Amino acid sequence: VAPSIRNAGSSNLKMISTGDDRSERKSLDISKTVYTSLVKAPKDSYMAFAEKGKSNADMHWAKILHQSIMGGAYVGFGG
Repeated sequence: VAPSIRNAGSSNLKMISTGDDRSERKSLDISKTVYTSLVKAPKDSYMAFAEKGKSNADMHWAKILHQSIMGGAYVGFGG
């Protein structure tokens, strides 16, 4: 599909469109809809937290101490 230039509202800006973006779809076929979730499943959440814990445990002790002090100061100042 050849790109076309269309007006972007009342401003002087123009958008280049290939014609396949969602705003220009003609069909309302729900079978083509892709659903995504912002929340992980319990198993995925557990694995993500376990991996984060492992990476934190592997950090240098000075970095852990620095982050602990900075985190405590942030909470102490009401952040």
